[in-house]
Amino acid sequence: MREIRARGIATVIDLRSRDEIAYTGYGRLTDSGARVVEAADVDGSPPEADRAMVVETTHLDDVYWNYLTVGAPLFVRAFAELGRRETYPAVVSCFFGKDRTGVLVAMVLSCLGVETEAIVADYALSASQMDATVERLRRDSVYRETLDQTPTWRLSARPATMRSLLQRVDSHFGGAREWALRSGVSTAHLEGLQSALLE
Repeated sequence: MREIRARGIATVIDLRSRDEIAYTGYGRLTDSGARVVEAADVDGSPPEADRAMVVETTHLDDVYWNYLTVGAPLFVRAFAELGRRETYPAVVSCFFGKDRTGVLVAMVLSCLGVETEAIVADYALSASQMDATVERLRRDSVYRETLDQTPTWRLSARPATMRSLLQRVDSHFGGAREWALRSGVSTAHLEGLQSALLE
């Protein structure tokens, strides 16, 4: 939490499901001084919406696609927060910090016009941290139980996975911006993103 305070983080956008938050809590984050936004707490969405994000597959490509289709309200809420200047400086997080977070960041960067290969390279950096992340989580009995139920393929962060997702978004929606607008992100929030994140 010292790092959050030192960097003056104003907002933490939490992409975990309500079930995950109830199970693992926030720990010391509540003492960080940052405003915590639970993106899963979408107005009018039933608790079943969290479980609808689960897809039976052995490929992250399909998991990520499910995030942007079945789970779109979560990302729309996050876009709305990131489209407000007062949100910054901000941190986005989920359970492992690479899946929901990686997809959201990729979509934001794509909406801002960042080239696909730069987005793919940014996502792939997570792979170098996964061993350390898993080791740290295993020291906590609550997280250890979840890790024991997590298949190995869910811990990867391969460039091909993100490249495939972005290609699928281009093919199906015509690009990240079109996905955002069709999913419910307002033009005002997209303009807010540009204002806050581009020089």
